[in-house]
Amino acid sequence: MKLKKIISLLLTAVLAVSNTGIVFSAENEGLSSVTTEEETVLSASALDLSSEDEDSPEDTAAEEMSSADLASSGSCGGGLTWAVENNVLTITAGSGTGAMSNYIAITNRPPWYSYKSSITSIVIGEGVVSIGKYAFYEFTAVTKLSLPSTLTSISQGAFEYCESLNSIVIPSSVTSIGKYGFFNCSTAENIYIPDETTSIDSTAFTNCGNVKTLRVGQTGLDLGWSSHSDLTTVTLSDSITSIGKETFKNCAALTTINMPSALTSIGSSAFYGCTSLPSPNLPEGLTSIGDYAFYECEAITSLSIPDSVTSIGEFVFYHCYGLTDINIPSGVASIGTFAFVDCSSMTDITLVEGLTSIGSWAFSGCNGLNGDKSA
Repeated sequence: MKLKKIISLLLTAVLAVSNTGIVFSAENEGLSSVTTEEETVLSASALDLSSEDEDSPEDTAAEEMSSADLASSGSCGGGLTWAVENNVLTITAGSGTGAMSNYIAITNRPPWYSYKSSITSIVIGEGVVSIGKYAFYEFTAVTKLSLPSTLTSISQGAFEYCESLNSIVIPSSVTSIGKYGFFNCSTAENIYIPDETTSIDSTAFTNCGNVKTLRVGQTGLDLGWSSHSDLTTVTLSDSITSIGKETFKNCAALTTINMPSALTSIGSSAFYGCTSLPSPNLPEGLTSIGDYAFYECEAITSLSIPDSVTSIGEFVFYHCYGLTDINIPSGVASIGTFAFVDCSSMTDITLVEGLTSIGSWAFSGCNGLNGDKSA
C-alpha cells in the first residue's frame, strides 16, 4: 500500500541521520556548526506517489473496489430460468410448465434483485403457472409487464411498489391474486381484471390511485374503487349482478360506465359524488336502488327507472341539479326521505297510483315543479 511505502522511507531517512557523525566546535559554548560525514538527501523521487511504483497484489486488491460480475441469468423455480438483457427481464419455462420460487422482501431476495433499478420491462413466458411471493417487489423502474396465458396465480407482494408500471392486464387464466399483489402501483392508468379471476385479496390493488380506465368482473368490482379521482371509464362485465356500497363513491371524473344486463341492485352511495357521470341506462331487471346511490350526480339530466324497481331510497337523487326528466314506474311503492332534494331543473313528475309512501321533504327544493314540493 502506498501509505506503508511512505512510512518505510521516512524511517529509513531517520536512521540514516542518526548514524551520521555530528561535530561540535569546542571553541564555541553553543552549537556553532553541524557537519555530516554523509549528506542524506530525501529527494522528491523517494516519495514519488506516481503510478510508476507498482503496488503488491495485496495492496491492489485492497485499494480497488472490484467484484465479480453480476450474474445475468440463472434458475428461479421448477424448470424455470431467468435472464436480463437490455433492461428486459425474461422468465422462461423449459419443456412443460413450472412454478416460480417464492422470495422474502428483505432476507431472501430474487436472484435478479441487483437489476431492480435498471429493469424496465418484465416478460413472463408461456409455461409459467405462478409468480412467486415478492418476485418483483420494489422494481420501481418497470413500465411494461407481459403475462402468459398459462398463468394461474399471482402471489403475495409479487408486484408491490412497481410504481412506474403503466398498465396491468390480467390474463383470463389467472384465478387468484394474493395480498398486496399490485399494491402501490401508483402510476398504472389501465387495469383489466377478467371474470375468471375470482379470488382477489382486498389489498391487491390498494393505492393504485392513478387508474383512468378499468375493466372488472364481479370479484374485481367488489374490491371497491371509491375516490379514484382520475377514473374516467369503467367497463363492467355483463355477468355482474350487483354494484356494492360506495363502489365508485367520489369518482368525480367518471364519465363512462355501462350497466350490465344482469344487474339487479345498486348499493348505497355506489355513485355518490360522481359529479361528471351522465345519465345511466338502468337495465330491466334492476330491483333495488340504495340510499344516496346517485347523490350529487350533477351531470344526470334524464333517467328512466325500470318497471322492476319497487322502491326509491333516501337521498338517492339528492342535489342532482341537472335532472330535468324522470319517470316513476307503476311498480314503485315508496320514495324515501330527501330522495329528490334540490333537483331544481326538474319541471314535471308523475306520481303513479301504486305509490303508497313518500318520505319527508322528498321533493324539497324542486322549485321547477308545480304543486306541493314538500310532501
